[in-house]
Amino acid sequence: MTHTEDTLNNVNGLKTRLDDHITFGARVSKKQMAKERFCYMHKWFEYRFMSPADATRKFADDYKAAYRRHWRETRSIDDADKKAGIRGDDWMSNSRELTSFWSARQHADTLGVPYPFFILRALEAAERRGARQPPRPNQLFKEQNLVHVLKEWKRFIDDGGFRMLDDPAYREENFRGLHAQIAYRDWIVERIKVRHARPDLIGRCVLLERVLPVDRATHEFGQDRLADARREAAGSDTAPVWKFSTMQILPACFGLAQVETPASEPCVNCPVRAACLKSAAMVGNALIARHGTLDPVGARALALNAARQQRFRDRQRTSNTTET
Repeated sequence: MTHTEDTLNNVNGLKTRLDDHITFGARVSKKQMAKERFCYMHKWFEYRFMSPADATRKFADDYKAAYRRHWRETRSIDDADKKAGIRGDDWMSNSRELTSFWSARQHADTLGVPYPFFILRALEAAERRGARQPPRPNQLFKEQNLVHVLKEWKRFIDDGGFRMLDDPAYREENFRGLHAQIAYRDWIVERIKVRHARPDLIGRCVLLERVLPVDRATHEFGQDRLADARREAAGSDTAPVWKFSTMQILPACFGLAQVETPASEPCVNCPVRAACLKSAAMVGNALIARHGTLDPVGARALALNAARQQRFRDRQRTSNTTET
C-alpha cells in the first residue's frame, strides 16, 4: 500500500466513524452516549479501538450466532439456523431494538468480557433458571445473568484462559500512551504474575509478541527471569511488524460529541485529545444543524412528555367545563 492510499484509507475510516456518530447520535440518548467513556476504559481489549457503532454491530452479529448455537444445543437442531433473536433480523429496525442492543453491549463492556462469552453465559444463566425462551438483548443484562457471567469469566481466566490479542495496536512499535495500551500492559503483567512469572510467558509477551517492553519486564520480573525468557524464546518466530499511523489507533470514544470530560480519565491525559475535540465539535455541529440539539432522543422524549401533559390538562379542562 502506498503512502497516498494509506492516508486516504485513514481519512475515509475517520469519516465513516464520524458519520456513524452523527447517525447514532440521533438515535441513542446523550446519557447513554456519555457512558462510552466509561465503557472504553473497561471493555475487553479487542474492542477498545472500535467505534461504539462498530462494537454494537459486532455484538449483534455475535448475539445472532450465540442465539442459534444456544437454540441448537437446548431446543432443536432442525430450525436453529432460522433463529436470530432479532426482530426482523435487523437490530436497527426500530428504536427499541437498537437501544436494547446498545445497552446490552455497554453492559458487556462494563464487565470487560468478550461479547460471545457474555452472551452465551447470559443465555446459559437464563436457561438454568428455567426460562421458556432464550433472553432477548434487553433481558441479557438482568442482575442474575451478570453475576453468572462474571463468575464464569473469573473461572475461565483463573483456569488458564490466557490469550494475547493478535492486534498490532498493542505492540510496542505502535505504542502511543493511549489508555487502552497502558491498561493492556498492566493486564499482561497481572496475568504473568498469576502464572508465577513463567519465563516462557515472559518471552512470548516481551520478545515474540512485543506487547510488553523490556524495561517494564525487567522492573516487574528481574534480570534473571528475563534472561531465562530469552532462552525460552530463542529460535521462535516473532510477530510481524505492522506500524499504524496515529489515526489508525483511535480510542472507542474518539469524536463523540457528548462524551469528553476534560478533568477525568481517559480524556485528561489522552494523546489524541486535541483531534478528538475537533472531531467531536464537527459531530456536535452536524447534530445541531440537523436536529437543533446535541440530544435528539432526549428532546423527543421531552416533547412527547410535554404533549402528554398538555393532553391531560386539556382533558381536565374539558371535564371541569362539563361538570360546570
